[in-house]
Amino acid sequence: MSSSSASVSFFFLLSLIFAIANAQVPANETFKFVNEGGLGEYFNEYNANYRMSGIYNDPFQLGFYNTTPNAFTLALRLGIKKQEPVFRWVWEANRGKPVRENAVFSLGADGNLVLAEADGTVVWQSNTANKGIVGFELLPNGNMVLRDSKGKFIWQSFDYPTDTLLVGQSLRVGRVTKLVSRLSVKENVDGPYSFVMEPRRLAFYYKRSNVPRPILYYTFPFSYTGLKNLTLKSSPGTRHYELTLDSSDGNNFIMDRPKYNSTISFLRLGIDGNLRVFTYSQEVDFLPEEERFTLFGKISRGNDGINWGNECQMPDRCGKLGLCEDEQCVACPTENGLIGWSKENYHRMSGIYNDLFNLGFYNTTPNAYTLALLFGSMDRKAVFRWVWEANRGKPVRENAVLSFGTDGNLVLAEADGTVVWQSNTANKGVVRFELLSSGNMVLRDSKGKFIWQSFDYPTDTLLVGQSLRVSRVTKLISRLSIKENVDGPHSFVMEPKRLALYYKSSNGPRPVVYYTFPISYKGLKNLTLKSSPETMYKLTLVSSDGNSLVLDRPKYDSTISFLRLSMDGNLRIFTFPREVDWLPEEGRFWLPEEERFTLFGKDSRGSNAINWENECQMPDKCGKLGLCEDNQCIACPTEKGLIGWSKECEPKQVNFCGTKDFHYYKLESVEHYMCRYNDGIESITIEDCARRCSSNCRCVAYFYDTDLSRCWTAFDLKTLSKVPDSKIVGFLKFPNNYTV
Repeated sequence: MSSSSASVSFFFLLSLIFAIANAQVPANETFKFVNEGGLGEYFNEYNANYRMSGIYNDPFQLGFYNTTPNAFTLALRLGIKKQEPVFRWVWEANRGKPVRENAVFSLGADGNLVLAEADGTVVWQSNTANKGIVGFELLPNGNMVLRDSKGKFIWQSFDYPTDTLLVGQSLRVGRVTKLVSRLSVKENVDGPYSFVMEPRRLAFYYKRSNVPRPILYYTFPFSYTGLKNLTLKSSPGTRHYELTLDSSDGNNFIMDRPKYNSTISFLRLGIDGNLRVFTYSQEVDFLPEEERFTLFGKISRGNDGINWGNECQMPDRCGKLGLCEDEQCVACPTENGLIGWSKENYHRMSGIYNDLFNLGFYNTTPNAYTLALLFGSMDRKAVFRWVWEANRGKPVRENAVLSFGTDGNLVLAEADGTVVWQSNTANKGVVRFELLSSGNMVLRDSKGKFIWQSFDYPTDTLLVGQSLRVSRVTKLISRLSIKENVDGPHSFVMEPKRLALYYKSSNGPRPVVYYTFPISYKGLKNLTLKSSPETMYKLTLVSSDGNSLVLDRPKYDSTISFLRLSMDGNLRIFTFPREVDWLPEEGRFWLPEEERFTLFGKDSRGSNAINWENECQMPDKCGKLGLCEDNQCIACPTEKGLIGWSKECEPKQVNFCGTKDFHYYKLESVEHYMCRYNDGIESITIEDCARRCSSNCRCVAYFYDTDLSRCWTAFDLKTLSKVPDSKIVGFLKFPNNYTV
């Protein structure tokens, strides 16, 4: 080569490097998103709080989410419609390295994507500064890319999966060769499971802290000759689509054949170590997401489905220790032999059943069992519900006995004979026990008369035909929590002239009304949930004075339904249509069959629908403290103003008895949950209202209606509703040494 041509080549290369180094992202293509402001309202994966950015391409959107306070992950969300039951997080930038409030995600003129704390500390970046980037784009397949001036991808999110592969995304040598599970719903760090692309196989590993290296727990029944990449693909066929894992050596395997366009699908290594494929159908309005492939489980399927593992092969299937058979944990090995296995939520059935109802024991904490009636079809995979309980708050231990003796008494006793619960029907002429098809358990005399029936003793649930009545039980009481099966703070009460919902604060002297139904009665003696066939079925609460309340009009037989006062204080109806094979249980409150509805919520409706309340009227909607508007918790009140709400928002502790130790913080146009349905104190000045609260050690705030001169003193804060144009003003006690 001549010296002149060499010089030309050198200067060309130099100019090319100079051009790339000086290429910049146009100002209108740069962006900066700050993690601040209100949180989203829709249910999403991990039950996370979230804020979305303006970066989206249906059905994908980029945003921040957190599952623990002030610890946010920058992630890509998948979801087709606003009514989508679960939005999924399918890509994450900073797993294990969360950012705080006011963190910034930006694309600068130098072409570098940067996630940084508010103080500028860089947490994550694309490492593409000065590499010729001219634009950012979120593609329709969920791939986020940085392009140069020729359209070439300089960086793409598809190169950096965590636990998920979208269609078109790959594991590949030179980038990422494995998926790693998330540790738990709350903890967004690497979990113990990994799905690894090795040169000759696809393998699953399990890593524990006390083990030196990961242990293999499954390999796919295929051999390869030198894997370099593995890609999730969706291909249209003659009659269906094919979801496949395509490999670099051409050895592909089919996981599923959906009958609809499965382009919007993803492969997920779950928290439990199972591998699943979820597919979204754009044509379906209700539950568009469908689980199409499960590696471990009775319903696993796909190419050569007989070779997939069952759930007993999953390391954590039975917790720390358990003997597993036919997908179930059947025993716990001990020095004295095998005993019944339990984790934290386990049930044993008694053999007493009638179609959809089955009597048994369940526990949510170790060795603390409740005798209860289970509702649900045993051959369908819906959620089973416990609809009646004998001994709430009085659990029994292992080897407790339920017996029906010759004296006609139904008795639940500990193994040592201690009676925990009984029907009190000894020597009253009882000759027979029966579980009816309605779910009512009865003790009959020789003439068939009911001497005792479970329908007389509801806890938080009414089945069709079951009543609240003056001579027995007049209210439903919520359960405290998923773990704690004792009475909760909410109650649904049949009073002589109204139906009311109450909330009992641990700090308050008595329960406070937070809702009343918009119907007046003349002396209620009983209230019965009924299902009546007409042109459509009609689900009603029928009262003794004939004043009925229509809750729903299903288009099918709704005889198998129940009314539930939930742990959150909401009132719901669930209906079980026998004609439906898939997901037969659906929450209903006068709505299309496909959706769930409740008393409190955006979509609640029914008879006199305009009178149903929104979620902001529920005391526990925003936890210990929160400002709520349009069914959302939008802010946390502090003395220095309103800040973004999180589940950790709570009142500051203060000596409520010492007037020198606290002062009041004012909130305009805000209502406590008690303001709407409790009269308060009338014809009182705001100064006297303040004195009432200041002189009461248990009072944490007072609320005053400036138009009606009405006062309410509150013994807890909980959810405060932001009501535009309301004349009610709130005054919250804050300690004098308070800091945000």
